[in-house]
Amino acid sequence: MKKAVCAAFLAAASGFLSAQSVGVLADLQPVFTYFDSSLSSGITEQMKKADFFSSGLSAFADIPYLEANIGFAATRTSAPDTPDTNKQYLRLGFLAKYPLYLLRKLSLFPAAGFDYQIFTKATQNGNTVKRAELPDSGADRGAADYVIIKAGLGADLMLTDAVFIRGYFLYGFFLNNKSGRDAILTMPALDYEFKGFSHGPSARIAAGYRFGIL
Repeated sequence: MKKAVCAAFLAAASGFLSAQSVGVLADLQPVFTYFDSSLSSGITEQMKKADFFSSGLSAFADIPYLEANIGFAATRTSAPDTPDTNKQYLRLGFLAKYPLYLLRKLSLFPAAGFDYQIFTKATQNGNTVKRAELPDSGADRGAADYVIIKAGLGADLMLTDAVFIRGYFLYGFFLNNKSGRDAILTMPALDYEFKGFSHGPSARIAAGYRFGIL
């Protein structure tokens, strides 16, 4: 996992060094998580659904047909009869895109890629746990990291020859992290099957500066 994180950082750094445009983006993402059990007695109705809300702020860089971004994300999880949990992540993201120029100042593009969210800390009931305080094991410290697969549409609108605004609508699917996989593996010992699935839409808005024609 450490090698994958280092490779992602190097790829993002390379993108910024060779960028043809740079900027700042903000995003909002409601996420819906559904839990299903084969025995209704094994899990209460109130626990079958948990929602969380994610927001973030990142810097991005464009190279031809690819956007790389690095920044921070924060989530707030709400579930019945459970205290809200706030988590913070360092986020690395990559989106492949193919621009379709409709007008001189407007382009649309399909986009697909992924975000890798690295857990940094969590707060619940006033108690905070930081990544550095977790057991000194790469597996344990990375148990709460997430990979999110995303796809959707975006658009660039040039305000001047160099300044532009960008909007995205993406839909993301969260891959189960180690914590989630471990929880699922323990379910058969409790005599019921447990499945979970997280997904949700995201909206992004960005402002950028273009050094040349992409």
